[in-house]
Amino acid sequence: LDNYLYKNNALVIGVDVVHPSAVETHLPSIASVGIIHVIVLSNY
Repeated sequence: LDNYLYKNNALVIGVDVVHPSAVETHLPSIASVGIIHVIVLSNY
């Protein structure tokens, strides 16, 4: 699960780097992935 979150987060950030105009569109995705990742890490 942790590896999936890292890959998903990297993919979203990578898209934002290539298409800066999409940052606002994907910002909720980055936020949700970040929150989920923090929750996962807090469980360890």
